[in-house]
Amino acid sequence: MRKHGSERGLTRRGLLRAALAVGSTAGLSACMEITGGLDVPTGPSDLSTYPASQHAWNDALVTDSHGNTVAPHYQLLLFLEYKGSIPPTEAERAAVESCLASVDRAFQRGTGGSPDALSLNGLLGLIGYTPDYFARFDRSFTTEVDLSTPEQVLKAVGEDESKADHYDAVALLTSDRVEVLLAAEQAMRGNRDQLNGVPVSSSLTDVFAIAARRTGFKGPGLVSSRLSDEVDIDAVNEQSPSAMGYKSGFSDNQASEKRVTIKTGPFAGGTTLHVSELVLDLEAWYNRSEGGRVHRMFSPQHSPESVGEVGRFLANDSRINETIAQSTEADAEQYGVVGHTQKVARARDSNFEPRILRRSEAISAETGRAALNFTSIQRAMTDFVETRQAMSFVDTDADSDHTTPQCPAHQQSTSNGCPAKNGILQFVETEHRANFLVPQRQRRALPEPQ
Repeated sequence: MRKHGSERGLTRRGLLRAALAVGSTAGLSACMEITGGLDVPTGPSDLSTYPASQHAWNDALVTDSHGNTVAPHYQLLLFLEYKGSIPPTEAERAAVESCLASVDRAFQRGTGGSPDALSLNGLLGLIGYTPDYFARFDRSFTTEVDLSTPEQVLKAVGEDESKADHYDAVALLTSDRVEVLLAAEQAMRGNRDQLNGVPVSSSLTDVFAIAARRTGFKGPGLVSSRLSDEVDIDAVNEQSPSAMGYKSGFSDNQASEKRVTIKTGPFAGGTTLHVSELVLDLEAWYNRSEGGRVHRMFSPQHSPESVGEVGRFLANDSRINETIAQSTEADAEQYGVVGHTQKVARARDSNFEPRILRRSEAISAETGRAALNFTSIQRAMTDFVETRQAMSFVDTDADSDHTTPQCPAHQQSTSNGCPAKNGILQFVETEHRANFLVPQRQRRALPEPQ
């Protein structure tokens, strides 16, 4: 169906992906042999020049020709279990901060701030903490941050509460360079005393156990080749940066960093993070016609001709306006189909601005199936919940103890034969969900709940 690059290129790229998936010092060594070493600019010795918010990445991301920020090619998630004191000692906090600061100094922050960068050769990362972590303390969590449990989110969107993850923290790292991710990971695990020439005197494993690890990839060529090689899906266009065939993260459907930043209280300048793992039924998705996929992804008002191959004609605008967002019920009735982007736009604020900012959507094929590591940041978890509810037409009747996804035209459960083709819901199944507070940079090392 499509032609990949040279065998040499595929072999190199395949080896790098395998090294990331495996991890370990051996994986890093193999990666270094392929790349010839790190050869990446270091960060500044004075980290006070960095943004106060860990999640403020936009100025250090690659920007495409239409002004959209581009998610890095590789993603690493390290889920952590806290093993230290409650409350944490100053020595424990110093160990965590020293480790994180060493990684910051070892690699430039993303693109280094270059507006013309074509590749993110440095590192972007953040650390966040769960309701479980804060529940360890005698004091209750601040009421000025909306940080619900994953069970509360799952219940609110009509999903199985057993899908909730219970870790204490997560370190999210992303880069276009596999060797950068692996080297940073080994430093966090305590397996390196220097990183790109920068001394490393402590590790996250001084106070955390690494309970789980997930990796992912995104970008033209990467997605198509790996899904072809590892899960036998050959239908993904080589130019598509994502598994479902269309680019995402248009400027018009991403919240601003200001919109997702907590305004007041002890964690002002921070944000909340949602991390989920979603299994994708790509075989069923690509069994639909191109027109059917366009309608389900965007709206019945979109066509393959207006969207273009992998969404190229949309530039920085998904072309979902308030009229299209408000016509979901009429479209379900008239066309028998409503679009994913169309539905989600119903959850925008009173200024028709998005409420969540997708950060590092990445595909995983580690378990022999296609999965999406979805991460979003938002000021409050309510923003995520209501956006996800809009995707499902969830009925949030205050008098009911449970929610039911509804077809807008037929007022019946979407699980009971609703005739409307309801966006991408049929092709996505939730495996895991977790919620985190991402503190401002100065409080990122073992924060207390108040």
